[in-house]
Amino acid sequence: MAKELKLETRISNASALKRSLAFIADLLVLNLVIGLPFRRLLPKGDFKTLKAMLNSSPALLAQLSRVYMFMGLLAFCYFTFSEYRLGQSIGKAMLGIQVISNNKRASMLQIALRNVFLFPVFPFVLLWLLDPISLFLTKRRLSDILTNTRVIAYETGIKV
Repeated sequence: MAKELKLETRISNASALKRSLAFIADLLVLNLVIGLPFRRLLPKGDFKTLKAMLNSSPALLAQLSRVYMFMGLLAFCYFTFSEYRLGQSIGKAMLGIQVISNNKRASMLQIALRNVFLFPVFPFVLLWLLDPISLFLTKRRLSDILTNTRVIAYETGIKV
């Protein structure tokens, strides 16, 4: 009598390490796609030189603010559309993790709200500190808790 083989997928909450590695991979993708083209618009120099440039030129500060807001918007679009359409970004796909809402596909609004941290303006920049702290303490980002989403890891294997 032949044994029956079954394809089995195990789902669990994604670890903070997997989520962090996926985010780093996504940042590398964003640096290539968004960072490199905008590099020529950003001033170069050490902190003291940049501070002096910005203090002497309000127009430069306004230009930099617009550039960083546009870069934030592009990063927001990357995460929001990839996570909504595919359930995952490139980094999440590489590590086998996905965004869901109560065991189903997350809505566009949920995905958009969980990604507002990408806008470099107050109060969203507070999430740059609060999200990682929450992730390592509770295994969920504060943004995930507030939007009722979670990130899962899935492993597919053959069961005999």
